[in-house]
Amino acid sequence: MHLSDLYLLAPSGVVSTGFAEQHGIDRRALAFAARQGEVTRLVQGWYAPETELTADAYHRLLSLAMAIAYAGRATPSHYSASLLRGLPVYGVDRSRAHLTRLSPGKTRKRAGLTLWCPSEGRAEPEEIRLAARSVHLVTTAEGVCQTALVAGLQPALVTADAALREGMMTIPELAGAAETMTARRRGHRLSRLVERADGRHESVGETRTAYALHQMGLRFTPQVWIGGGDARYRADFVLDDAPVIIEFDGAVKYDGRAALVAEKRREDRIRAHGMVVVRVTWDNLEDPRRLQARIMEAISAARYGRPA
Repeated sequence: MHLSDLYLLAPSGVVSTGFAEQHGIDRRALAFAARQGEVTRLVQGWYAPETELTADAYHRLLSLAMAIAYAGRATPSHYSASLLRGLPVYGVDRSRAHLTRLSPGKTRKRAGLTLWCPSEGRAEPEEIRLAARSVHLVTTAEGVCQTALVAGLQPALVTADAALREGMMTIPELAGAAETMTARRRGHRLSRLVERADGRHESVGETRTAYALHQMGLRFTPQVWIGGGDARYRADFVLDDAPVIIEFDGAVKYDGRAALVAEKRREDRIRAHGMVVVRVTWDNLEDPRRLQARIMEAISAARYGRPA
């Protein structure tokens, strides 16, 4: 079999050197092809025929390869399990897959992989179908809690909100998973995760905006309808203690003058209800101090009737 036939050996998207050699493709040929950019080397002994991979796609294939390599001994966990389910992740190291052992054993690290010891009281792994193969993963809730422990609260909330929104997890399930891990360090982080997770946040940007508002000590309600009739408008967030709307605007630019005019009219209608609008972009989320200053200015303007 020729190297160009590697796709035939990898219906799931990954292939081991051992399996490739059984079908006539030498491991040295694979290594050379990887250096030439003709295939992607995921980790020692594993390759993918695809070459133009996003960071998320690379991590999914790496995690799948490790799931196959450790089948029956460990399952993808942490944010690796979340990505394999198609959930969004943020602020994590996509060059390293995470698996959790099915039986007692020490946590080990090697290139491209962390193999974790299991926690007491963990739920049974769930089986999902990926392309041409079935794999077992930790539960959605367990993976989210594990992400909080290794990557922080904000990355875990990004995945948690999406899982809640898509019906892949419930708050009681999240709380149950968190309870099994509270004996570990950073148990307070898991408590805040359960308190703040909210499926009403409709995107990664909205979750990160909500996180920023919490960090500022602001109270807010997501997805609030403003106005009535044909002039109704749903705001991403309304502050509880001031007539201020916070809108996450991931697009930043509008598609043509008509869209810009329509958005201007919508904001005018909102202001007619005595509300002040603060738009938040990706760049704003990277500079929380400046964002907080803008929001504080908007709160002051709303309370004292000054233009924002």
